[in-house]
Amino acid sequence: VSNNLCTLQTCLTSMMGRPITMDQLRQDVGLMVEKITHVTLMFRRIKLTMHEYVCLKVIIMLNPCSSPSGT
Repeated sequence: VSNNLCTLQTCLTSMMGRPITMDQLRQDVGLMVEKITHVTLMFRRIKLTMHEYVCLKVIIMLNPCSSPSGT
């Protein structure tokens, strides 16, 4: 997770033309980066193929989002 945050910090600093602190990143996107990193590690662990990944993306895009309340 730390490596991914460092990479994100470098990219954002370059794009925005101003320094982004690690504290700012952790506060704003730390949980999201942690979750994405976890999902990526799970995909690697089960040796998910590119074909399977694309199928998952299509399934997700074709299924409408439902609210937690079921409405």
